[in-house]
Amino acid sequence: MLLVFAPVGQGQDEETQDKVFKLIRQLKSTKAEERRTAASELARLGGSAKEALKPLVVAMQKDSDAKVRAYAVYAIKQMGDVSKSTIPQVIEVLKSDKDDEVRCIAADTLGVFASDAKAGIPVLAAALKDREVGPHAAAALGKMGEDAKAAIPQLAAALQESATRSHAAATLGRIGVAALPALTKAVSDSDADVRVEAVLALGIIGKAAVPALLPASRTRIRTSGSMRWRRSGRSGERRRRRSSRWRSWWCRTRVRTCGSRRRKHWRGLGRTQRRRYRRLRRR
Repeated sequence: MLLVFAPVGQGQDEETQDKVFKLIRQLKSTKAEERRTAASELARLGGSAKEALKPLVVAMQKDSDAKVRAYAVYAIKQMGDVSKSTIPQVIEVLKSDKDDEVRCIAADTLGVFASDAKAGIPVLAAALKDREVGPHAAAALGKMGEDAKAAIPQLAAALQESATRSHAAATLGRIGVAALPALTKAVSDSDADVRVEAVLALGIIGKAAVPALLPASRTRIRTSGSMRWRRSGRSGERRRRRSSRWRSWWCRTRVRTCGSRRRKHWRGLGRTQRRRYRRLRRR
């Protein structure tokens, strides 16, 4: 009796291929639930499911179920370099699909391909206006680095939107010196949150951004811990000392009550205490 043993790796490959072909057939099912399961399983297999690339592209573009399309885009993303040839189709999905989730995953996919997806920069820049897709588009542009400098005007405009602000600022920082004019302008913005994000982005750029940080050193910034306003320089230190003295005196004299009780306590204060109270209030 002759026994023939196949290598372990070869047996696993054959098993995986059989599973992939089965999932490809399932991807054409008339039931949406089965198609969703097939697309999600192909996403788990990643690059091992490269035979399913074309069926996944068809599902991403034409399937009537939004969840199936989303799983199909995600499966393409999980395949990595194997799926670089699908970049034009992913860009078209980002541009034309009506489902936010599908478009978000398409933007993330372009971010994975980074510089290989330069053709998608105009579409990603246009997607920054979308509240749902905008953060994903900004993050994808950030992974492209200096190659995304064509999107600087749209990224600067996205700083005014709370949903995309932090991602847009970080992307401007990763673009580098080319984004300095936009960030320098943002440092003087009337919105404190925009100024903070602009300063953080300038920090990403490094030494080249030091001149742009000078206006920020003369303006008020909000601290993240105490949420109090502080002013830089010697005058700010004097204000903080005065504020500290005022709080300590207030606690000692217990002038915390309001209405009639406060007036009654005021009458009980001596002349020196009243004078000190007025002097500290004027500072």
